[in-house]
Amino acid sequence: MVLAFLLLWESLHPFFELFDASPRERLKHGGRNMLVAVINALLVSFIFVGLWAWAAGYSSKHQLGLLHQFALDPWVRLALVILLLDGWTYLWHWMNHRLPVLWRFHRMHHADTQMDVTTAGRFHLGEIIFSSLLRLPIILLLGVQLHELVVYEVMMFAVVQFHHANIGLPEKWDRLLRLVIVTPAMHKVHHSNQQLETDSNYTSLFSWWDRIFGTFRLRRDPHTIQFGLDQTPAKDVQSMRAMMKTPFAELPGTSRGVSVKWVWFSFIAALLATAGCVMMLRDTTMTWDKTYQMIERDFPGVPVITNTELAQWLADADRKPPLL
Repeated sequence: MVLAFLLLWESLHPFFELFDASPRERLKHGGRNMLVAVINALLVSFIFVGLWAWAAGYSSKHQLGLLHQFALDPWVRLALVILLLDGWTYLWHWMNHRLPVLWRFHRMHHADTQMDVTTAGRFHLGEIIFSSLLRLPIILLLGVQLHELVVYEVMMFAVVQFHHANIGLPEKWDRLLRLVIVTPAMHKVHHSNQQLETDSNYTSLFSWWDRIFGTFRLRRDPHTIQFGLDQTPAKDVQSMRAMMKTPFAELPGTSRGVSVKWVWFSFIAALLATAGCVMMLRDTTMTWDKTYQMIERDFPGVPVITNTELAQWLADADRKPPLL
C-alpha cells in the first residue's frame, strides 16, 4: 500500500523530472529494482524468517538477552526494542560505508542514478545475507521477540520507501518531519555521487542517530544533487547482470582499497554460514510447525499454513520440500 501510494505521488508530483521523457525507461528501471527486491524478499522469507523465529523463541525460553532481565511493560519494551534495533541499523549502515568489503556489496544500492521509491529495495543478495545473519546475535543479545521484530521492520521499511521516493515534498514539511524520521531531503544527500555526502545520513528510521553521532548533513538546494557512483558510467551498473556483478567488478574510484579475492571470500563465508544455520535448524526440534505456532501466539487470528498442509501442497505440485 505504501509503495503504491508513493509510486502515484512520484507520477503526479515528482521532485526530479527523471522519467518524463520516457515512461518506458521508468518501467525498466523500476522493474529491475523491484525484481531484485522480490528475490531478496524470497530469500529472507524462506530462510531467515525461520532462523529469526528460532532465535526469538530460544531467547524467550531461556530468558536470554538484555530485555529479558527486566520486568517491563509490553509497550515500554516494544519502544525500547524499536530504539535499539534502529540504533543497530544505523551502526550496520555506517559499517557498510566504512568497511571496504561491505562497501563493495552496498555500492550496488548507491549505483542507482535515478533514485526513486523502487531504489529502496535495490540491495545486493550478499548484503542481504550479511545483514540477515547478523540479526541472529542481535535478537539473542537483546532478547527481541518475533512480533517486536515485525513491528520494527514494518515501520522501518515504510520510512525507507518514503525517504527514497522521488516525491515533491514541501520543504516546511520535510523540515518538520526530519525532526523525528528520515526524510527525502536527508536521504538525497546520502545518495549523492560525492563521497563526503555519501558518507553521511546513515540512519533508516529515526533521524536523531545522525544528529547524535555527527553524521547529519543537508544540501542547501537538493535539486543540484547528482546520484550514483562518481567516475562510474551509469550504463555500467544498471542491468540485472551488472548489478549482481557490482561487488566483484573493478569500478573506478569506488573500490576503497579491497581486492576482489576478499570480496569472494566474504561472500562464500556468508553462504556457508547460512547453510550451517539452516542445518542447525534441521538438527533441532525447530520445525516450520513450531514457527507457525509462534506466529499464531504473537499474532492471534493471522491465518497460517501448517507443516502438513504445506507438505501436501508440495506433493500435489510434485515438489520436494526443501527444508522439511
